[in-house]
Amino acid sequence: MERHPDDIGRYFRLTESASMSLEDDIMLEGIEVADLDTPQLLKEDVNDMIFKLRSYSEPDGNADYARGVEEGLALAANMLERLMERYTGFSKE
Repeated sequence: MERHPDDIGRYFRLTESASMSLEDDIMLEGIEVADLDTPQLLKEDVNDMIFKLRSYSEPDGNADYARGVEEGLALAANMLERLMERYTGFSKE
């Protein structure tokens, strides 16, 4: 995926100048907007988050505290998985 910081900066400048003077006609040329598949990116990010929540281990010396933190994060991962299943049909099984 390519990002063009010059195009983004130019877009901001043109947008700011357009909001200042609405009467002037401004031609927007040379700006490329990337066609991003946002739902797919969101799925990948949530799957990554689920993995990180499940793989986290608490380094604290107190075993009860560490187990509580890890179980809480596992519950959060379960909630995210159910959310993904509900809206996308995604299932780890």
